[in-house]
Order: sequence, then structure tokens, then C-alpha cells
Amino acid sequence: ARPGVAAQAVGAAQGALDLAMVYANRRQQFGAPISSFQMVQKMLADMAMRTEAARWLVYATAGALDQGQGSAVSKMAAMAKCFATDVAMEVATDAVQVFGGYGFMEDYPIAKFFRDAKILQIYEGTNQVQRLVIGRSLTKELKDYAGHLDVTVEAAVTHQCRVFRPLQREVADAVDEYVHDPPAIRGFVQQVVETERIAV
Repeated sequence: ARPGVAAQAVGAAQGALDLAMVYANRRQQFGAPISSFQMVQKMLADMAMRTEAARWLVYATAGALDQGQGSAVSKMAAMAKCFATDVAMEVATDAVQVFGGYGFMEDYPIAKFFRDAKILQIYEGTNQVQRLVIGRSLTKELKDYAGHLDVTVEAAVTHQCRVFRPLQREVADAVDEYVHDPPAIRGFVQQVVETERIAV
């Protein structure tokens, strides 16, 4: 159901963007349509970019569902629902801003898009819950990956510390020893780095 809500959110965002674009082209201020003003153009551009990003995330999720990608689908569905509904709310809010005071009047349909965008963030699992689902999925993926390599994250970090702390000390000692001979410093550092790169 979450991909379906995400698709609804993309539709809401696109609808709010379309209304804002039409209004911005028709609304005259200072003898010109407000769509000619740079800040309005910036708002419309941001709305369009976010809407398109949400659309392609929903497409990717639908593709994963069609291909039966199993456990990856749950995370992608949560990401699509969370991101697309957040985008719908942001785009609807900006659209209301483009409309100005008219944006709150029931005579204009943008007010309904604003309300619809908000409820999309709430039902079928709030976006806070979606973020928990995503975070837990990422944590599980990390544990599975670490288990596959037969190494824990803590062990990996400890290994890096063992490798690079002595390296830092050697470089510091070299700088002290060769302080009056810069070419020697560069040569020594390059030698140590190459050695450690091979060892790692």
C-alpha cells in the first residue's frame, strides 16, 4: 500500500505545481506576470525538481515490486512513501505561497491540495515510522554485510586505527628528522603510503 500512497503524493505534488504555474503566469504584479520574478521562478524550479525526483523513486519502487526483489522492496516502499509525501507537502506549501492570500480560500483548489498533502504524510504509516523502517533496514543490511565478510564494524575500525596510527607517527618522526630537506620528506611519505596501501 505504501507505493500506492507514494504515487498519490506524486500526483498531488504535480497537481499543485501545475496550479501554481498557471496562476503565476496569469497573476499580474507591477505590470508583469509574477512568473517573471526570479524568486517565483526559483520556487517553481524547486517544486519541479522535487516532484520529478519523487516520481522516479516511485517508479524504481514499482520496478522492484514487479521484479520481486524481496526484502529490498520494504525499504524502497518506505523510502518512496516518506520522500514522495514530504515532497507533496513541500510543493503544496510553496504553491500556496505562490497564490498568496488566495491560497487559503476555498474558492481556489490549491487549498484542497494543501490539505491532501498533509494527510498523505500521516496515513498508511506516518513518515516518522517510515524513517524507522528505513533505518532498521539499513542496520540489518550492514549487519548482513559485516557477517558476510566475517568481520564486525568495530573490528574494522580497530584495524584501521592499528594501520594508520603508526603511519601517522612515522610521518611525524620523518618530518622532525628531515625538516630541512623537503624532497626527502616527500619521498619518505610516498614510500610509507605505498607500503601501507599494499599491506591494506
